Amino acid sequence: MWDVDGVLVNNEHWHRLKHVRTLAAHGITDLDVERAHKEPQVFLMPDKTGTLIELTTPLHGTSDRHVYWWALSKHPELAQTLSEAGWREEELTAYETMGQRSEIQERHGVSQVIQNLADLNTPELIVIQGIVTAGAPRQLAVNRRVVKNSQLLDFEINAASIINGIQGKSYDSGRYLALDILRRRSITNVQHVIFAAVEDSPSGVRVALAAKYVQCIQWVIQNEQPYNPQPSSNQLRHALYSVAELETRLTEIRLEGLATVSLPDIAA
Repeated sequence: MWDVDGVLVNNEHWHRLKHVRTLAAHGITDLDVERAHKEPQVFLMPDKTGTLIELTTPLHGTSDRHVYWWALSKHPELAQTLSEAGWREEELTAYETMGQRSEIQERHGVSQVIQNLADLNTPELIVIQGIVTAGAPRQLAVNRRVVKNSQLLDFEINAASIINGIQGKSYDSGRYLALDILRRRSITNVQHVIFAAVEDSPSGVRVALAAKYVQCIQWVIQNEQPYNPQPSSNQLRHALYSVAELETRLTEIRLEGLATVSLPDIAA
C-alpha cells in the first residue's frame, strides 16, 4: 500500500512552495514554511466535532488543512479574507497549475518498483498494490498522471473515500479493499497474507502502525531523519533514500510475512 506525497511523487518542495504562494497572495510573507515542516509547531485546530484541540507537530506529512490552521495561529486576520474551504480550493488550484507545468515529478525509481512487484504475480504469489493517501481527489489525479505505472495499482483511497464506514486515509481501509479484491477473484485458499505500507513522514508512519496486521517501511526523504516511535515497533523498517534499499525492505517483509491465518480471521 503506497502513500503518495513524498513516496510515489517527489513533491514535498512543491507543496511547501504552494503554501508560500497562497500565503503571499493574502499578504503574508513572514512565515517560515520550510522550518515549520521540520520543527514541531504548536497550534489549535478543530476536530471532527468542531472542538478546538492543541496539536504539536511538524507540518511535514500533514494536510493542507493543518497548514491553514497553523497559519491562522500566526495571523488570525487571515480568517477575514480566507476560509478553510477557500484555502483548500486555492491550494488545489496552485497544485494543478504546477502539474500542468510538469514541475511535479515521480520519485526516482518508484515506477520500476511498482512494475517489479506486479511482475511477481503467479498463481502461488498474488501481489495487490494500492494507494492510501490523505490527498484530495484533485490532487491525487495530478499525482497519478505523474507516476508512469500508476495503472498497475489496483485500488485507491483518498481524503474523500468512505470505505467500510471509515472516511479518508486508513490502512485498515486498504486492508479491507485488498481482501475484497481477493474475494472478487474467488481466491479463498490463501495461507499467508502480508500487508505492507510505504510511508515517508512520521505522521504517515503513525497511521500505518495504528492499523491491524500492517508492517510499515519508511522510505526516508533525502535530508530527513528516520522516525523512531516510542516505544519502538518491530513493525517498522527504514529505507534510507535509495530505491534499492526500498526493494530490499519489501523483500524482507515478503519473506517474513505473517503466521498462517484464514481470510475471515485477518479481515476482522
